[in-house]
Amino acid sequence: MPALDKLLENSIDALNKLTVRLEEKERKMVAVEEAAKKVGEEIERQKAEPTLWG
Repeated sequence: MPALDKLLENSIDALNKLTVRLEEKERKMVAVEEAAKKVGEEIERQKAEPTLWG
């Protein structure tokens, strides 16, 4: 059944594309989480430093 084979092929292609997009989003999310952690650490470091105002 060529029509069924084509449908299966298109479905697999669509799933592969979605998988790639999900992996890209996951990598971006990890990068954002790491950046947020660094910002939080920097904020805590600056809070611990003495300032000119006390």
